[in-house]
Amino acid sequence: LMSEDVGTTQTMSSNPPSEQRHEFDQSSVDKCLKLVDDFGKGLITKGEALLEVQTILHSAISESSTLSQIDFKPGFSHYLDLLDRAAKES
Repeated sequence: LMSEDVGTTQTMSSNPPSEQRHEFDQSSVDKCLKLVDDFGKGLITKGEALLEVQTILHSAISESSTLSQIDFKPGFSHYLDLLDRAAKES
C-alpha cells in the first residue's frame, strides 16, 4: 500500500519536460507591463515599447542561469500581443 502512495505522488508532481517554460524575473515582467501600459496611455510609441521590451528580455536572459535565447521569442511574442491589444483598445 505504501509503495502505491509513493507512485501516485510522483506521478502528480512530475511535469513532462515539454511543458517546462522558464519564467522571466518579476522585475523584467513589471518593466515590460509598464511599457505596455505607457503605450496604452499614448506616452510612448509601439516601436519604442518593442525596442525596450527587447532590451529588457535580452538583459534578463544574459543575467539568468535558467533562461536562454529559446525563451526570448515566446516572451517577446507575448508582449507584442499585449501591445496589439492595447492599440485596438485606444
